[in-house]
Amino acid sequence: MSDLLARAAADPRGAYATASALRNTGDPGQRVLALRALGLADKELGRLGEGIAHLREALDVAESARLDYAAAQVRMNLVGLLATGGDIEGALAAADAAAPVLTGADADRLRANRAYLLARSGRIREVARIARTCADPEVLVGLRINTGLAKAYAGRLGGGEADLRAALAVAERTGLRHQAAMVRHNLAFVAMRRGDLPRALALYDAVEPALVGAEERLCQLRIDRAEALIAARLPGEARVVLADTLERSTAGGYRCDTADALLLLAHAELADGDPGAAAATARRAQAEFADRTGFALLAGQVGLRARWAAGDRSASLLAAAERAAERLAGHGWASAAADARTLAGLVALAHGDQEHAERLLHRVGGGTVSARVAGL
Repeated sequence: MSDLLARAAADPRGAYATASALRNTGDPGQRVLALRALGLADKELGRLGEGIAHLREALDVAESARLDYAAAQVRMNLVGLLATGGDIEGALAAADAAAPVLTGADADRLRANRAYLLARSGRIREVARIARTCADPEVLVGLRINTGLAKAYAGRLGGGEADLRAALAVAERTGLRHQAAMVRHNLAFVAMRRGDLPRALALYDAVEPALVGAEERLCQLRIDRAEALIAARLPGEARVVLADTLERSTAGGYRCDTADALLLLAHAELADGDPGAAAATARRAQAEFADRTGFALLAGQVGLRARWAAGDRSASLLAAAERAAERLAGHGWASAAADARTLAGLVALAHGDQEHAERLLHRVGGGTVSARVAGL
């Protein structure tokens, strides 16, 4: 029956049907296992609220039967679902409660879930410290995906790709086809960040059929595809993809994905010459990122760029851009920090303060103001 948990990701509908038939067993341990499978399958099928409810029921059963280890396993699963739903504090509490109890592969799995939680909450510098060798190949793949993505978000594309290729090798060697598809999805993300847009879009096209039936994974793939479309200067197409994805993520209760989609939609609107819509969407994204400070800062940066695009050249925009640059740098967002400093330099230049502009733009990477502006 324990294979139900693995099937919940690769075959959520089949796992759900099997677990439903087993959930009313008189054995509390088996009932907990069935409810865990239901919860994990729900997450993949776009029913996050139901998934959390199933896991909370499993926790009640385990605690009532004094199954301490089983209760910790349920909390381990809750970490991922609560994080996906935007309950960062609840996810952290579940992880902290489970950590002293779990051993072996379960302890590794919890580390992978914590890495996912930290990556989704923008605490990217903490993720790499969790990486370690795991005996369970499925857990190792998940952990390497999370560390690889964290490095890619921080601009360390070589290190991120190395982690992802290591994850792909493990997945292919051990026959984890669903996990291999997830890795390829994230390799497409790295290719996009490198600027290899044809490869990124081709990988997204190749991977999507393998994720049919896994609603959350599809939402994440479509969000990343939209980012590639924006980079390819197709913001109108990206807006269409994101509008559909927002409906799906909202209906599924995937608050983290909803926030991510809103952030990218603001970027798409800005690139599409609609700064008013971009500013409004950026504010919505900031509200959704309430518990994810690092990502809220990214949304705020899009709002500042929208103000510039709408014609704002005020001293308050200059001050806000400088503050944003420092805070973004403090959270590890090197590229966004550079963008904020560039914006601040342009505002300073608009005010005729050449010396201040030079100082700001030198921190972006050197060069004169004229060279920096010419490169925008």
